[in-house]
Amino acid sequence: MYKLILLTFLTGCGTINTYKNVENSDFMYPVKRFERYYGKKVDDIDIKFDNLGAYRSWNTMGVCSFKTSKIKVDMYWWRHIEYLKYKKEALILHEIGHCILFRDHVEGVFEDGCPISLMNKNIVSNKCAKKYRDYYIKELVEG
Repeated sequence: MYKLILLTFLTGCGTINTYKNVENSDFMYPVKRFERYYGKKVDDIDIKFDNLGAYRSWNTMGVCSFKTSKIKVDMYWWRHIEYLKYKKEALILHEIGHCILFRDHVEGVFEDGCPISLMNKNIVSNKCAKKYRDYYIKELVEG
């Protein structure tokens, strides 16, 4: 009887983390936010830290193996801007735009100098990411 109760407890409760390839829990909020607007789960996404130092002269904070679901985030950059949560979210959403939506870069700015899209070649500032947060996610998904 004890073994049956233990087996039921171990197998009958809880949820399985289907995002087994998301290395850092900080990455999960942007992924879940994207899914809400996109209307589909992207549980095959692969987001990992990497040393993108070779690209640092280009100010590369993240890369996507284009048209795949593999995203690499520069560990140095991520750890040194802990307080810029909106910019971090913008980076993950930008790379999801490449990997899941197959979007290319979009140029252009609003009158205040903020990019018109998260898909700008430069990751938006924390200030712009916060100010246009709802607009950016809608524009990302709807194109």
